[in-house]
Amino acid sequence: MAEFFDQKEEVINIELTQYGKHLLSKGLFRPDGYAFFDDDILYDTNYAGYTESQNDAHNRIKTTPRPKPQYVFRGVETEFKKANKLINLNYGKETGAPQSAGDKSYGLAIPMGSASPNSNRTSAWDVYFAKAPLSSSAAHYTGSHGFVSIPQLEMVHTLRTFVGIDQAAATSEFLRPYHAVHEIFSIESAMKEFSDKHGAAPEIFSVSETFQDGTFLFEEQDYVFLSVKEENAPNLKENFDVEVFEIREEIDGTTGAPKETLRQLQFLHRPAEVDNFIKESGLTAMYPAATPNHVEYYFTLDMDGNIEDRIFCEVEFENKRVDLFADTDIEFDCIQYPYLEAPIVYSEKQIDQDGTLVTVPEGEEDPCE
Repeated sequence: MAEFFDQKEEVINIELTQYGKHLLSKGLFRPDGYAFFDDDILYDTNYAGYTESQNDAHNRIKTTPRPKPQYVFRGVETEFKKANKLINLNYGKETGAPQSAGDKSYGLAIPMGSASPNSNRTSAWDVYFAKAPLSSSAAHYTGSHGFVSIPQLEMVHTLRTFVGIDQAAATSEFLRPYHAVHEIFSIESAMKEFSDKHGAAPEIFSVSETFQDGTFLFEEQDYVFLSVKEENAPNLKENFDVEVFEIREEIDGTTGAPKETLRQLQFLHRPAEVDNFIKESGLTAMYPAATPNHVEYYFTLDMDGNIEDRIFCEVEFENKRVDLFADTDIEFDCIQYPYLEAPIVYSEKQIDQDGTLVTVPEGEEDPCE
């Protein structure tokens, strides 16, 4: 049952979510930020079927009763059973269980953003794609959970598999009276070309064991590279939080119909420095093996300074500092990578039929109101 503020006596009301109560009970509740929401306010009455003057809208917004915060968005008993199951699987060792996706992603999904005081434009995203093309996009994420204002960008990630051969097997084949010399030479030539391109032997990229004939399989990936910037917003040292979710399909206990749910994956904790004399047991504790609950179990996700120089050079990354308070410059050196292939750039620019560079005009941005 909803409860409304008494505007004559009450100004602010704070409620802990179920996850917040859990962290508080463990002594782990350490809030470091906040967000404001106005999804209970109707600014434009055209969406309600009538019009009003600006003065009337001002008075209506200020005097309309506002509900107190909602802090439960899913069945308490259902979430309790899920949390117990995850704890029994040893998932969420530090906090006991991860925060419910219903609370985190669906319940409070549309916070108010921050706009730059030096711009009359609304906040916008500038996303640059390299190596992996943008295949489709959608402005919102929808499903059985309802409407969530999370833009969806889909891209193509390609894996290429090749056949390699170890040196001993190749030499043995060349010494045979009858051998497929052209086939072996072709494999070795492809391996050398791969080594020159990636700066490492194909064996490092092996995805199989070495078979009895000395051959093995290795792969090449067209990695996904994104440069993401927020336009018309304050530039801070840490503008982004990166989170990874797995989309899973579950059966609704009430209707029996399949529904999509989100399960958040955790990042492995990697300490910056390790004592040279640390014991093996200590290393195991500091560098635990990735499990299906970790991002690193499925793929490698590098950000900013952790990205290899070769990749920055390959995509011809343009390194600029926005202002004094923005992130520091990302340092990389392209001197040792002079023969990299030209990148495939997926941006607002395209090549016309006659070979001239044509820039597609950008759409108008929405002004702040």
